[in-house]
Amino acid sequence: MVSDLELRRGGASYTVETLRQLQGLYPQAEWYLIIGSDMLESFHTWSRYTEILELCRLCAASRGGELRANPAFTAEQAERVTVLELEPLAMSSTEIRRRIAAGLDISAFVTPEAAHYIRKRGLYLGRPGGADPIDS
Repeated sequence: MVSDLELRRGGASYTVETLRQLQGLYPQAEWYLIIGSDMLESFHTWSRYTEILELCRLCAASRGGELRANPAFTAEQAERVTVLELEPLAMSSTEIRRRIAAGLDISAFVTPEAAHYIRKRGLYLGRPGGADPIDS
């Protein structure tokens, strides 16, 4: 499902608020939040992370290598974490955003639909009126 709840809410958006809203709209749904394994170690710094773990199952997508558990989690919270073993991608989302801002091609890393969406909205350019990084 794709939702524009965060866009319509405006301002700073916190995952916990989005999950609360989705839970209210779809109370029977089971929610999964997928994050990169690199975010798992610092997840306890997220706003109201304990509530996030109550509202959904946290899925840490491993890019290969050792996945370290978050020592801040209780045993019960750790049980709410699922590790997803995925084929490592040659590029991270941070690198893709950097390439867009630098005006470099990202067509090998995103679908044409995602590229169109990014281009249409001028996402990640970091400067108004920047070059179109998708079609270069």
